[in-house]
Amino acid sequence: MNWIEKNIFDRAVQFIGLIGFTICGISKWWDDVIIDGIVRFTAHASIALCGLAKTTDEKVIDHGIVRNTAKYVMRAGVHLRKVQTGVIENYALYSLAGAIIILLIMIIMVGVLPL
Repeated sequence: MNWIEKNIFDRAVQFIGLIGFTICGISKWWDDVIIDGIVRFTAHASIALCGLAKTTDEKVIDHGIVRNTAKYVMRAGVHLRKVQTGVIENYALYSLAGAIIILLIMIIMVGVLPL
């Protein structure tokens, strides 16, 4: 019985333990290298995309579009402020000049005066 226990049962248990230990080692390697590698890659990619989004927001949208639009609106306001004189005759003159310009554009584009 002693020989059967040592040579058959103990070796069977040791072999099963070795298989279990090997499977655990492979599982640990899979988790450490593959799974954690994917997680780290995803984290680095997310950080890079967030940095790109932040830079795009600050440089393109805030500094480029919003501030430049505001700057040009302010400049246009400075020039258009001179047009607002409060004199009705000036407004009538501007309206007449605008109507003449529209008619000239229509003559050039269509070739005839609309009746």
